[in-house]
Amino acid sequence: MSYIYFCYFIKCVLTLSLSIAIFIGVTIIGLKIHKLAFFSLFIPTGTPLGLVPLLVAIETISYTARAISLGLRLGCNIIAGHTLLKILSGFIYNFMIKSPLFFIIGIIPMILFTAIMALELGIAFIQAMVFIILTSSYLRDSLYLHNSPPTKRFQIIEKFNKPILIKSNLL
Repeated sequence: MSYIYFCYFIKCVLTLSLSIAIFIGVTIIGLKIHKLAFFSLFIPTGTPLGLVPLLVAIETISYTARAISLGLRLGCNIIAGHTLLKILSGFIYNFMIKSPLFFIIGIIPMILFTAIMALELGIAFIQAMVFIILTSSYLRDSLYLHNSPPTKRFQIIEKFNKPILIKSNLL
C-alpha cells in the first residue's frame, strides 16, 4: 500500500507570497499616487507630537502585519481543512478494509465524509471572499489614505496630473 505524502506548508508559502505581492503592489500604488503624503497613513490625525514616534512604530508594525496575517489566515485554513479530510479518510479507509461487513457499514461514514467535503468547499468560498474583501480594503486605504472615497455616482479620473470629477453611470 502506498501513501502519497504532500508538504502542507507549501500552501502557506503560496498564500504568503501572494499576500506579500499584494502588500508590495498596494504600497507602490499608494506611494505613486500620494508620494510622501502616503506616510501620513502611519500618523493618525490629532496625534500629539510627543506620541508620533511611538505611533509611527506601532502603525508600521500594524501595516506590515497585514501582509502576514492575510496570507497566514488563508494558508492555515487550507491546511486545517486538508488535515481534517486526510485524518477522516484514513480512519474510514482503515475501518472499511477490515471485513466485508465493515465495508458495508463504512458507507455511512463515507456519506458524512462527503458532507464534510461540501462544508470544506463552502469554507473555501468564504475564505476567498474574506481574502478579496481584505485586499480591497487595503487597496482603498492606500488609494484614499484617511479620506473617504468618492461617492458611487462620481469617480475621479486623473488626466495630465489634474484630477477631474466626472459623473458615473453606475446607479
